[in-house]
Amino acid sequence: MTPSVSGDMIRGTPRRKTGRALRLLACHTMRYESMSAVATLKDATHAQWVADVMKADKTIAAEVQTYGIKPEAILTPTMQKQLGFLQYSTAVTKGVADLKRVVYEKKQKEDATEVSGILAGMRDVYGTGQPVRFAILKKDGHHIEVSSFDSQLSMDGQKINLTVPSAVTVAAKYDDEYNSYEAVALVSHEPIKPDTFLGALHAVAKTPREIYVEDKGTVAVIRGIIQYVNPSPRWKNKTRDGEEPVWQANQRTNPQGHPVFRIKLVEEEMQAGGLRIPVSVSATIAHMKNVVPIVEMPDVEGMCQYAVTADEDPRAQARLVQDIVKGREVLIVGRVSSYEPKPDKTYVNVDVHTIYQIGESAMLLGTPSDEPEPVEEPEPVVAPTPAPAPAPAPVAAATGTFEPQEPELEGTEAPGPMGMPATSPAAQVITYLDAVVFIAKIAPANLDGKQIWEEKFKDQMSYEVFDIILKQYQNSKK
Repeated sequence: MTPSVSGDMIRGTPRRKTGRALRLLACHTMRYESMSAVATLKDATHAQWVADVMKADKTIAAEVQTYGIKPEAILTPTMQKQLGFLQYSTAVTKGVADLKRVVYEKKQKEDATEVSGILAGMRDVYGTGQPVRFAILKKDGHHIEVSSFDSQLSMDGQKINLTVPSAVTVAAKYDDEYNSYEAVALVSHEPIKPDTFLGALHAVAKTPREIYVEDKGTVAVIRGIIQYVNPSPRWKNKTRDGEEPVWQANQRTNPQGHPVFRIKLVEEEMQAGGLRIPVSVSATIAHMKNVVPIVEMPDVEGMCQYAVTADEDPRAQARLVQDIVKGREVLIVGRVSSYEPKPDKTYVNVDVHTIYQIGESAMLLGTPSDEPEPVEEPEPVVAPTPAPAPAPAPVAAATGTFEPQEPELEGTEAPGPMGMPATSPAAQVITYLDAVVFIAKIAPANLDGKQIWEEKFKDQMSYEVFDIILKQYQNSKK
């Protein structure tokens, strides 16, 4: 028997299912007719647009409610005005995409940690895939970098340009592998006055002798006096490839120029196990990619721009900058990228975010000359740290250009082992270790450092200092 059209079956389909399908069709038809009646977004009211966006994706509408998102605060009247040219159906699709972005941000923040403090600077590296790193000074003194592959941070789905300095709270995820924080979203930000910022820098600043191995890999604020200016090294494939000019532009669509050089601060001596060990701090302003460093030092930008037109040699350019900045006292915000204790000196390298000059210039009369400091290592966060490049050849002291090598004067004591003065405590330790190795016929790697220190050097230096000398000795014998 053939079923009737008005009977229990319509083309073999149960009436109950057919009715539901017809109702859905009617609903979509009404929505289409409603949207078709509005040609472009400018023809709709703001309330209508928000309502149609929420109706278009029920999943997003539910998540918006779950996370307490106000859709009208995301899809604003200003946005509607700016996008008024869009076809209305396109504008609804765009609205859904914007709400999805905000929902995704909320989900990411669920597993993130909120970090609050003062945004003290930004840095990245030209020609690399490394992220932008934001320096945040925290109240607890554990200052950190938060990284992002965008110089802007997202806040409620919108990209925000950050001002330095400003008080910020950032939602970030901690990366155990690299001991770093990755920004998820900006929670709040408020610019602060320069005087307030400088006061905060003064409050947490350390002098060179107050920097310790625990500071390696963290952000530090360092106060010191400029002694020398050298060119920043250029790196290629993790090896040194020349030197950078002192003024260069970043890679933005509208490039921004900035100073690029390395300064060395006047050394200070720290006490360690009864020894006075000089601390050498070098701070490098790298050639940056998407951001620029904060360099608040009178006439420095102008001198850098002049220097690159006056001479092609980066070392000669650095000399011109040094002529005007030597003796200036500065506050430096940067990441301590390396901390290398040597028997005769500790070398510290800092990747600069921000430099502020404070006070007047000091005349550096009679400051000791010294060998060039070791070149800092490239940023180790993304790739394994390469070995430090060899130090550049020193320029003769007569030129007055860079850190001169200390001349060997007539009557100067002959060097001891590993190039140290024969009467220095470190040289005495090494001489004794040589004797033990020779007499006992033992490999340097098998020396019992603790026993030797207790028997021979306990009254002269701490075990920590002795252990540094021992490791240096063992490395030299490999």
